[in-house]
Amino acid sequence: MKKLYSLLTVLCIAPSIFSQTAVLFKDLNSGAGDANFLNPKLIAEKLYFAASNGTDGLEPWVSDGTPDGTYMLKNINEVDGNSAPREFTEHNGKVYFTANDGIHGRELWVTDGTESGTQLIKDINPNTTDDGPVELKSGLGYLFFRANDGVYGAEPWKSNGTMEGTTMIVDYKPGPSDSAPQNFIEYAGRMYFAAVTEFLGAEPSFTDGTAAGTAMLKDIAPGTTQHGGLASPMVHNGLLFFVGYTQNIGYELWTSDGTTEGTVRINDFYPGTPAGASGMAGMFVYDNNLYYCGRETEDYNWQLWQSDGTLAGTMAATDDAIEYAVSARDLKKAFVFNNKIYYYQSIASNGGNVMWASDGTAAGTAIATPIPTGTYNWSFSAAALNDTLYYIDRNFTNNQLHVWKSLGDAASAQMLAHPAGSNADAISYTTGWLGVVGGRVLYYAKHNTAIGYELYTLGEVPSINVDEHKATSSINVYPNPATDVVRITLPERGNVSIYNATGMLLESITMNTNHTLDISNYAQGIYIIKSNDEVVRFIKE
Repeated sequence: MKKLYSLLTVLCIAPSIFSQTAVLFKDLNSGAGDANFLNPKLIAEKLYFAASNGTDGLEPWVSDGTPDGTYMLKNINEVDGNSAPREFTEHNGKVYFTANDGIHGRELWVTDGTESGTQLIKDINPNTTDDGPVELKSGLGYLFFRANDGVYGAEPWKSNGTMEGTTMIVDYKPGPSDSAPQNFIEYAGRMYFAAVTEFLGAEPSFTDGTAAGTAMLKDIAPGTTQHGGLASPMVHNGLLFFVGYTQNIGYELWTSDGTTEGTVRINDFYPGTPAGASGMAGMFVYDNNLYYCGRETEDYNWQLWQSDGTLAGTMAATDDAIEYAVSARDLKKAFVFNNKIYYYQSIASNGGNVMWASDGTAAGTAIATPIPTGTYNWSFSAAALNDTLYYIDRNFTNNQLHVWKSLGDAASAQMLAHPAGSNADAISYTTGWLGVVGGRVLYYAKHNTAIGYELYTLGEVPSINVDEHKATSSINVYPNPATDVVRITLPERGNVSIYNATGMLLESITMNTNHTLDISNYAQGIYIIKSNDEVVRFIKE
């Protein structure tokens, strides 16, 4: 029987092996080209994102945190190169997103994680220059979103995942003008959103998914040109919370029980037109408390506030950072670590963006990153793994971005050095990203000019164990033995990884049914090729 080799990928990595050394996770775009990593979204322990392999343009990818499990879903745009996928959203066990196939314009797509299961849902607007569906949100058994079919303007739509079941709910603002629904949120059997009505401006509205069940909740900013809105909506304690605007009062915190009478402003915390609540900062629920960004006076500045929906239960949770805070506290990317809320806010002392931690009290709120003298922070893209917090921030010596780690406070923070020979600006302000996928830290950087911007990991890339297990394989490799190149043939397009005889990953590629692999720089010996669960070996002479 011919001996072939099967591989068992090591998925569970003990914390002790994380040496905190950055190593290449996968070269998505082979050679010096950049992967152009964009629009990352963690869904069901997998990372969905847009990237380019240098051949097929900017297309949808997925990763389970292993090199073998990181692959392009489909080359959607074979016309002009880039489908530029974005708005990855989970619904009913599948992932929906928008993309441009070069023929239908930007439209709604769905994937089940396979190439054949990555499909166009419907050509909503035959105008290929339309911006396509936006504001994707799952609820009530449907995917809700805003779309423009080229006739009725941007209106509320829903989809059950089929072409026939993807329909406009109602022409909320009659005619070709836009009602422009946004900020969808499910509450008490309805989907709530802000939209422009026919005569009353953009106001809190709702739908049950039918035209008859779609209406304005309340006109909180009377007048045809006034927009009350429904900003930063959040459901908590049986109520719908949001930030709304009213003339001569400004932006304040509102609650609703789903009725017109029960939709009320809690208070005018900052009297007059200045905002007492930030509609752009988001809200966050933790430990049975709802937190938002609010203020009472200009001197008091933006603080972390909490509310239970009553006037008596709405108050500043902190009175810290009066000397620092200059912008609204950003709760859109808030997360919990070590029983504290972590979020971002700019500070006046150095003009940068820093990460904060709070237990909901003034005494328990502090800046969670070191504050340099004479320069500024730029903290962003944080993630926790086990008992360690990882994030991106400046190197205070040369202002370049690095990965940092801490126990969650400024005193324990340590900057991780770039690998030797790294590009000077290894992490970019515009494309930098860090997250935990499949139990390991991944981030996007350029540590090697010859490789370009790619995904890196902290610690070891998973190795493999070799076992005599399979006697057949659909992978063909020839010539074998070989000296300069081997030609790999697969039954269909797929992801291929090459390992040496010790089980170390050398490179991963996404290939069509045929690929020529340059092995001229390989040392003599046995090598292993893996695709899905099938493997084959070849010999370099």
